[in-house]
Amino acid sequence: MPWHNKQTYGYTRESSEATDNATMVMDILTSLGWGKAAVCAALGNFEAESDYNPWRWQYETVLPVNDSRIGIVCGDNTAHAYGIFQSDPAANYIYRSQSPSYPGYGPNYSNQTGSQNDGTAQMHYLNWVCSNYSDGSCGGWNQSYHDAIPFATFKAQNDLSVYSMDILTKIFHDGYERSATWSTSGSRRQAAARHWWDYFGGYVPPGPGPSGGGGAWFGVFHVLKKRKENGIVYKRKGGVIR
Repeated sequence: MPWHNKQTYGYTRESSEATDNATMVMDILTSLGWGKAAVCAALGNFEAESDYNPWRWQYETVLPVNDSRIGIVCGDNTAHAYGIFQSDPAANYIYRSQSPSYPGYGPNYSNQTGSQNDGTAQMHYLNWVCSNYSDGSCGGWNQSYHDAIPFATFKAQNDLSVYSMDILTKIFHDGYERSATWSTSGSRRQAAARHWWDYFGGYVPPGPGPSGGGGAWFGVFHVLKKRKENGIVYKRKGGVIR
């Protein structure tokens, strides 16, 4: 299954392009040891960051190679952001020394077409930077910011037995994204994460899956009940209302 990319803007949540890209995210991150619930929480945030477009540049301004607005590695976030999770500054992903070694690496520029599989490299980078930083430096995870928790604990969440999807979405936001817009974008991020949790409920990724932390690795999920509240359909799985 290929990634979908385009120069500007992104894809709507229900579109086939968003679904394909979300499936790529799920397959790659679970192969790197992420639990399904953690991936869905990240996906909810990706909607607000890029609308699932791995080539997306901040402000819809596609920068050329070596532009100063890409920033510097571990620099401040006054430069432009890039990618499906909006690496901020873009240099943290683009210029990091190990990034070119990730499969599919090839950022998209205004004067140089990117790799169709740059999203794959972005997933490997995300896993690396969150695993190697815990204080928020160099664009990494910050386990002490608001509702964040240690990344290893978040990454292991495979079901909703410990944290609800809304809480996991906030944890990823505070741990990694740390945007200034949670008050206005938080509900959208959480609704998107619930959508992907419902969508991937019975999905078995091709990777090995996590070995523990958030619950068992189920091959089949049984949807027991639905209810509707405030216009949102929630499903009950394993006794947890999402």
